Amino acid sequence: MIMQPELVQKVMSGLLQTKWKQKVFFLFSLIFILTAPCFSEEPTSYSPKVLDGPGINEVVLKSTVLVSKGQKFVAGERVNFKLNLRNATSDQDRNLTPTAVVIRSVRWQYGTPENNFRTQLPGEVQENQNGTIRFITTGLEPTKISFEKALLRPGEEKEIELPLTIQPHTTHGLVVECILLDAEKWKNEVLIEEYISPKSPGKVVVDFYPAAQFHSEKRGSLAIWDKTKNPKAQEGIAIKTLQFEFEFPEDARTGVLNVKDAARRAGIDIVNESYLTFYKLPMKAWFFVRDDNRAVALKQIDEDWKYIELPKMDERVVDEFGAYGENMTRVLLSSKARKGLLLKHKAQDPIIPNGFLVNTEDLWQLLERAREQKIDLTLAVANPTDTNPERAVSFGVQVDAHGVWLDPNC
Repeated sequence: MIMQPELVQKVMSGLLQTKWKQKVFFLFSLIFILTAPCFSEEPTSYSPKVLDGPGINEVVLKSTVLVSKGQKFVAGERVNFKLNLRNATSDQDRNLTPTAVVIRSVRWQYGTPENNFRTQLPGEVQENQNGTIRFITTGLEPTKISFEKALLRPGEEKEIELPLTIQPHTTHGLVVECILLDAEKWKNEVLIEEYISPKSPGKVVVDFYPAAQFHSEKRGSLAIWDKTKNPKAQEGIAIKTLQFEFEFPEDARTGVLNVKDAARRAGIDIVNESYLTFYKLPMKAWFFVRDDNRAVALKQIDEDWKYIELPKMDERVVDEFGAYGENMTRVLLSSKARKGLLLKHKAQDPIIPNGFLVNTEDLWQLLERAREQKIDLTLAVANPTDTNPERAVSFGVQVDAHGVWLDPNC
């Protein structure tokens, strides 16, 4: 916070008109306000467990996760993590030839993958004889080439938002899919975006330079790789899967039924069954999804907890409950799911055609209808080709194996 000169003048004027004890109080208050930025707390970082076994020295990335200082890790609650990935091929202990790494996908073991790292952008491109490419950002149509959003040169790093619902008494696996470029050829196959100063926003012409000629540490966030420049191209390179395991200190829940008691009341065998746990405060309910997709809930009504059978659902679906706006859920509804059902608070989704936003009351109705009609819930990706794909809970709307929405008419 920066105090405006006029405000400082007013405070000092009041200081001169007060008694000495009040002057001391005002003076210390003023010092605290002016120096408040100095007391900002750094985030807490966690590193993965050290895994034993052959091939560990071949790991090409180093990973850490960051959370706000004082973040609690309560089973069933969602935590907003920032994942930091660094290209470690130049580290001496890796015994690798330094090369570029392309990130393809990152996900928690039971989470929704973040894989939007290759994209087309609105604008035009000009390929020049000197090997550079010029990107003109004023066009409306998508470019004829694809850009890499997570191509890391040796030593470079990228930070990615990757939320996670904490599970009880378990390590949390992180899965990263990446491509290790040819150490001898990559500098001739990759173009790097020039650095744009934050003081020069809105630049409409951006140049990309061959990596062999680009020696600056500062660079833009995009890159172009010959093998993926064509949006329809198949990379033809093996994807390397890296796995990391994280342990977080588990904090007890206060003021509500704890996770073990909730699981037992829901009929879960906490020793022998494999399941995921979620707690949704706006819905005042625990959700449990078994590994065969059978799901149940415990809903708090006054001081009691009501057992509710749910339709089968993808293990990632519950994270979407209440994830938009003021505890709204984005849904795609088949005619079978919505026929004859009066949803009082249903609103047309402003982004997804034929999609809706529903509040918690309507969501409970939809869950009951889906259970009665044996409609399985899946996670749908409504516009997978956009820069920021939108996710929705599908109530019977057809999606493919990757969750891509196949039936826009519902």
